[in-house]
Amino acid sequence: MNGIFVVMEQHEGLLDEASWEIVEHGRSLAEKLNQKLCGVIMGSGIAKLAENLDQSGLDEICLIDSPYLSRYSPEPYTQALSILIQERAPLIVLIGATPNGSDLASRVAARLRVGLVSECIGFGVSEDGAIVMEKPTYEGKVLATVSFIPPDAKVGIASVQLGTVEAKELVSAKKPQVTNLTPQLDTDKSSLRLVRSFRIDPVTLPLEESEVVVAGGRGVGSKDNFKILEEAARALGGTVGASRIAVDNQWVHRERQVGQSGKTVNPKLYIACGISGATHHVLGMKDSKFIVAINTDPGAPIFKVSDVYIVGDLVEILPAIITEIEQEKKSGVRK
Repeated sequence: MNGIFVVMEQHEGLLDEASWEIVEHGRSLAEKLNQKLCGVIMGSGIAKLAENLDQSGLDEICLIDSPYLSRYSPEPYTQALSILIQERAPLIVLIGATPNGSDLASRVAARLRVGLVSECIGFGVSEDGAIVMEKPTYEGKVLATVSFIPPDAKVGIASVQLGTVEAKELVSAKKPQVTNLTPQLDTDKSSLRLVRSFRIDPVTLPLEESEVVVAGGRGVGSKDNFKILEEAARALGGTVGASRIAVDNQWVHRERQVGQSGKTVNPKLYIACGISGATHHVLGMKDSKFIVAINTDPGAPIFKVSDVYIVGDLVEILPAIITEIEQEKKSGVRK
């Protein structure tokens, strides 16, 4: 067994930003284990992607290129990655816990009959050399520790919860080796066929995948007022989050909860509306690139972790922000 594999997702010839989070987890683990780090990219006509990865910190880039991999389809992608894993036998394969990534991780693990640990938030190495993974369980109330123990264990696969680490900008002197692979895929086995693809409403995106999160707490006041947050999120191309109290009040679904017992996010912009700033919530959003807080309480703890804060009623402030954004879009001029 050798090396750490990180699967880097791409869409229409562009690498997903989330891929760099997976690379960061992989790089840290590779350093602790003194192993090489290999980035795996699957698609069709993707040779140019390697040109922009000279300073990625990767030791190797495996480009798996096939016309059957032009868009994500379960069977071809599962075949392609399974073939590579069987040939190279890495210590562990890290895959982002995106909708496609989670699907792929479970299918590959089942096909190869190897262990899968899902929604991991951290990785380490024990004194005896075992890979140690941390993952939240029981709705985030318990942090479980799971280990793969090479060489006794087979290859391990782990899906990684997004928003748990900040991808660092590297200036690496080493240029990764590029390996081009064209696997022979048996497409006759596939029982699924991609009929069409379409863009979804950004408000419905998973929290950890959105670059903008507009979150609400007790101060939002009602389920109806959350519609204002949805309008703001849509105007900004983002999605809606919530504090635990908002979820407990059934104003939003539990999958929208941010915090220690919910999702961990680090979007480019996080707008906290009517959220006091309890520790269990802040732990889930403190690594956001830019934080704006709106609260009627001038002493709200959330202001301490905010880049900008506004003391006022969100019901008045958010509509004004939405109007300003819409006017900017119509004029085509950024202010």
